Amino acid sequence: MNVNNRVRRLCSGFALVELLVVVSIVAIAGAIAVAALSMASRSAGMRKSRAAVSSAIRRAVSHAAKSGVTEGIDLWSIPVDSTVRVRTESSLPLPEGASATGSVDLQGGTGKPYTNGANRAVAVLLEDTGDAEKVVAIVLGPNATVTEYRLAGNSWEVLR
Repeated sequence: MNVNNRVRRLCSGFALVELLVVVSIVAIAGAIAVAALSMASRSAGMRKSRAAVSSAIRRAVSHAAKSGVTEGIDLWSIPVDSTVRVRTESSLPLPEGASATGSVDLQGGTGKPYTNGANRAVAVLLEDTGDAEKVVAIVLGPNATVTEYRLAGNSWEVLR
């Protein structure tokens, strides 16, 4: 009898506690995977939006320089990823003394940006909607250069 009880116990399968442990391990692994995929998706959205805004600014500068007319671009109309929003304000000083804006005007086809009639750098701020600490500034400088910065603590550092 004693041997039969041991055989029955070995063949009966998992105990309830063992099944609960396995299920909880699988649930924890799933939660970690979902969080990592979400973060990767937001990061890809920020990269795609940066590329779209930079490309649109470069195309507007090139078009204005070739056509010789004042040309502008409304940055609100540029499609950005759903995980990113365009900001027009910043509590921090912007890179290179730029002013934040939702549009870029080009001065008489020269390819030099201006806002409110003053020739100065213009910044477009992109913010990760899931993480307010992830902010990128795309700056169109007075010499028609496009530079991307990211917020690192309380200062800006050049991307790339």
